[in-house]
Amino acid sequence: MRPIDFSVYFKYIIKMTFIENAVNVVHRAEKAVTDLVRQAVEQQDYAAAILLIKLAGELRGIAERAQPTRALVPIEEGVDSGAVAAPVDASEARLRSARHRPKKAEFPKFLRDEKTLFKLGWSKAEKAVYEHKAPKTVLAALTKKLGAVGANRRRFTVENIIPLLNPTDDSEVPSYQVYVCLAWLKTAGLLIQHGRQGYSVTHLSGFETEVENYWQRIPLREDTQS
Repeated sequence: MRPIDFSVYFKYIIKMTFIENAVNVVHRAEKAVTDLVRQAVEQQDYAAAILLIKLAGELRGIAERAQPTRALVPIEEGVDSGAVAAPVDASEARLRSARHRPKKAEFPKFLRDEKTLFKLGWSKAEKAVYEHKAPKTVLAALTKKLGAVGANRRRFTVENIIPLLNPTDDSEVPSYQVYVCLAWLKTAGLLIQHGRQGYSVTHLSGFETEVENYWQRIPLREDTQS
């Protein structure tokens, strides 16, 4: 087994922190522009509202493209699969990719361990599987908030959810973690998306209990099972 260059890990962690902070900045800008859209509509300045809506959409696209990802590549036995793998020869990487190229229809996939939700997706540009994750505490906080904003079968948007506060320390949850949880709730059929009109909760009665029941059905990551 080749020696691990730990500088790779540190560079990765620093890079991901910068990206997460940047994504949060863009989401805050999107929310500010959305507020300006409402003001423009109230003042009947519809031309400005249209331009602001377009700008908000562009900001959303920037944030989604920049969401932190972690490529999952084959690693050597004995190395923790949650870490960044050591660089591999380009020809070797292409050979590995050719052996198994997942189909787009296979994704997204969701896995979990005791405390974390993992979303696996396929990057067409990178030709690799990527991973997003969110702590279960974030899912719990989101579930509670959805019960409030979705009461009486009201439809709601992401702007009604973000910022979401972490109940452990009242810090703002990174927005990409909220999107990971929303994606799983939709896949599980616990949320319905109504295009640009937002979301609604499928069964509001006992929602938190139902989320926990579906959580237990998520397959466990193989590297977390004893």
